[in-house]
Amino acid sequence: MLAGKRVWTEQDTYHSGERVRICAEVATNYVNNPEDYFVVAQCFPKSNPERIIQRVLVPGVCKYTKQTKDKNCFYGFSPRYKPEDTINFPIDYGDFHFEGTDPARFYGPWPSQDPQAVTALRIPQEGLEISFTASPQVQLQIFHTFLPVSAEAYNEANQLVASSTSTDEQNVLQLLDLIGTEITHVKVFGGGGEGNIVGMCIFLKSEETPMQEGKYRFIYTG
Repeated sequence: MLAGKRVWTEQDTYHSGERVRICAEVATNYVNNPEDYFVVAQCFPKSNPERIIQRVLVPGVCKYTKQTKDKNCFYGFSPRYKPEDTINFPIDYGDFHFEGTDPARFYGPWPSQDPQAVTALRIPQEGLEISFTASPQVQLQIFHTFLPVSAEAYNEANQLVASSTSTDEQNVLQLLDLIGTEITHVKVFGGGGEGNIVGMCIFLKSEETPMQEGKYRFIYTG
């Protein structure tokens, strides 16, 4: 039984044609020999999640890449998307993956008359789901012009770990703050067809934060 696991690449970036070196750490209370685990990394491009490439990892040594920032954010969907644009889900925007059942519609510029106005993503009537790298804290910047907007945070096992709902105040930027263990996706809904996502942040886990405790820790690479 695993007590914890994490995966990273030995470099932050790679040039075209370079082989990516994958690293993994496994923590366990039950096995004392790294050869007792068969570790496989599954990789796929965001544009085609069904195209899975498997790589077998073997016990070895890996450099842990120092994290250069403590959060990953975006504010506004411009200039890629313009107000009144309509496209089909899914949408990959930076490191965030958006899924919805309705066509994606964009709104703006918001705030109107503001020289720094941006394009916002309108929340579909049936809601949408946003997935990302596991995070202990997620913040959504939203506004609505009708009904409150709600967000629910889930872990990899699809267990609800946090939730937040905006106030009734209309046309004002509001922050939905979600704090929980290993949040991997959030579901956003409400607004009565007039709720909008303006920005978002996920807070990254510090390399100083220990992985869940395990008596034995093994490094694999490939």
